[in-house]
Amino acid sequence: MLRKNLISLSALALACGVHAQAPNIVGYEYWFDQNHEARVTVQVTPAPVLDLSNAPLNTTGLALGQHVVHMRWQDLADGQSRWSSVVSRNFHVSQPGPWEITALRYWWSNDAEPALDSDMRYLVFQTPQSSIDHNGLMELCGFPTGQQTLKFQLRDNHGQWSAVVTRTVTIQPAGILGTPQVTASQQVYCPGDIVTLTATPPTGSGFAVPTSYEWTIPEGTGWEHVPSSTNTISVTIGTTSGIVQVASRNFCGTSSSALLSLTIPQVPDQPSEIVGPLTVCVGSALDYSIAQTVDITYAWSVDGMNWSGVGIGNIYDAQAGTEDATITVIPLNTCGVEGLAQTIDITVDPAPDAGSDGSLLTCSDGGVLDLSASLGGTPQVGGSWSGPSPVIGGEYDPSTMEPGIYTYTVTGNALCPDAVAGVTVSENVAPVVLPSTIPGTGLIGEILSFAIVPIDGAEYLWSLPDDWVTVDPTGALVEASVEGDWGEFQVCVAVTLEACTPATSCFDVTVAGTVGQNEISRPDSWLSVYPNPSAGLFHVVPSALWNGPIELSIYDALGQLVYGPRLSNDHQAYTVRMEEQPNGFYFVRVVGAWGVKGTEVILQR
Repeated sequence: MLRKNLISLSALALACGVHAQAPNIVGYEYWFDQNHEARVTVQVTPAPVLDLSNAPLNTTGLALGQHVVHMRWQDLADGQSRWSSVVSRNFHVSQPGPWEITALRYWWSNDAEPALDSDMRYLVFQTPQSSIDHNGLMELCGFPTGQQTLKFQLRDNHGQWSAVVTRTVTIQPAGILGTPQVTASQQVYCPGDIVTLTATPPTGSGFAVPTSYEWTIPEGTGWEHVPSSTNTISVTIGTTSGIVQVASRNFCGTSSSALLSLTIPQVPDQPSEIVGPLTVCVGSALDYSIAQTVDITYAWSVDGMNWSGVGIGNIYDAQAGTEDATITVIPLNTCGVEGLAQTIDITVDPAPDAGSDGSLLTCSDGGVLDLSASLGGTPQVGGSWSGPSPVIGGEYDPSTMEPGIYTYTVTGNALCPDAVAGVTVSENVAPVVLPSTIPGTGLIGEILSFAIVPIDGAEYLWSLPDDWVTVDPTGALVEASVEGDWGEFQVCVAVTLEACTPATSCFDVTVAGTVGQNEISRPDSWLSVYPNPSAGLFHVVPSALWNGPIELSIYDALGQLVYGPRLSNDHQAYTVRMEEQPNGFYFVRVVGAWGVKGTEVILQR
C-alpha cells in the first residue's frame, strides 16, 4: 500500500485472541524494519478483543521503497502484564499521487543493469506524461545491430523507477548527424534584446536524429542566456557583436557546429552638412536636407523664437520664426543609438510690417480721419496707400473721397515680399428728419400717431408733452394718448446714426377738447368715453375737474358689476377691455370728491 506518512493496518487484519483467564488487551507497540529501539507504544481502552483494521501507523522518516512493520500486543490478567508474539508484514512507502512519467531509460545487456554507463540511454520528457506511446526512432548507437532484446524502465515525477520491461527490436546502423541550420526570432539585434535561437537539423535518408544540442554563446559584456540542451535557447544580446555556435549530438557522435553572427548596428556617422538657406525672412516656408544613409533615421529640431518644423526622413520642412535659429539633426541606428549631431545656424531678416486689416466707419458730414489708426498690429511708417480715391497724407476725407477698401503697402526686400493690409471704409449719410405723418391738431383723450421717414440703422428718441401717455413707440413711429389740458404743444424727435451728428426736429400740435366716436364734450366735462359704441375696448377719460382720487366701476343693464372698482390718484385715462361681455348697454360710474358721475356706453360687435 502507498502512503506518505501513515499506513493503515486494514491489510493486517490483526486481533488478539482471548486467554483462558479472560485477559484484557491494554496496548500494543510497533516498529519498522530492524529498528526495535524506535518502537512506538500505544495504550488502548482495556478490552478482550482489539480490532486494528483502521489504526494508522506513522511512517515519518522512512525512506521510499519496501519496508517491514513488526507488532505485538500487551494484555493484563490477574494484575500481570504479558506480551504476545510478534507479527510482521511487508509494505511499500511511496510518494502521493498524481504520478506522471518524466523519463524513460533503456539498455541492451544480459544483466539487470548495463555494465557500462555508456550503454544506458535516457529519454527525458520536458513535460510530464500520463502515458507513453513512442513509435519513433530510438538512440541505440554502440548497441549491436540486428535483432536484440532491450530493457526499459519508466521514472515517475517522484524519482522512482518502474519495474523492468523487455522488448525485442531490430537495431539498424545509425545515419550521420548533419550540421544544423540556426535561425533567430528577429533580424535586428540590439543590446538588451532577448532573442530565441532555433537549431534545425537536416532530415531525410542517411541523417540521424539528434538527441541533444550543445550551444556556445558569446561571453562579452551584457551577453546572457538560459542554458539549454534542446534545439532552442533564449539569449540576451550584449553590448558588442558576437557569434553563436550550436552542434547537434547523440550517442553516436557530434555534428559540426553551425554559426550565426549576431551583429549589433554600429554607432551612426555624423550626417552630411545641412543644405538650405542661411538667411531667411520671418514666417517664410523653408526646406532643409541631408544625405540619406541606409538603415539610419533622423531626429530634427529647431531652436528659435516662434520657429516650427516637421522632419520626414532626411528632409526638414520649417516655418521661420521672428529670431535667429539653429536647426539640429541627430542620426539614430536601428537600435536607437545616437550619433554625432549636425547643425546649421539661420539668420532671420525682419519682414516688412503693414499691420493687420481694420475697418473705419464715418459719416458724410464727418471730419478728416487717419487711415493708419484703423490698422491692427504695429504697422511700419513710410508705406503707401491706394484705394477707390487718391489718398493724401494717409487720411480719409468723406467730403471728397469714396468709401471702400484702402490698401496700405510696405515695400519688402530680396528675401521678404511686400507687406499688405487693408482698411474697409464705410460711410453713413448724415440723417435728415423728414415728416411722414404729423397731425397738427388733436383732442384730449385722442390717440395721435407721429411718424417720420425711417433711416436704416438709425435710433430715434421721441420727446412728448409731460401729461401725454406713449402707447406704441416703434422707432420712426410713435403713438400717444393726449392727456391733460388743451393748448399748444410740441412733439420732438432726435435721430441718431452711428458716426454722425444727431438730427432733431419738433412739430407743433394744437389740442382742443375730448372726443367720443359720436359726440364732442366741452373741456370741462366730467367724463368722456370713446369710442362709443365699441367692440369691446373703451378709453375712459375723467376730467381734471375731479381734482383728487377717483374710483371707476362699470355695471351691466341689470346693475351687476362687470368691471372695477379701479382706484386712481389722478385723472389719467383708463383703458377698459370688455371683449368677454355680451352686446348691450353698460353704465360707467365714477366716484370722487365732487360726487358721483356716470354715462352710458354701448357694446356692439
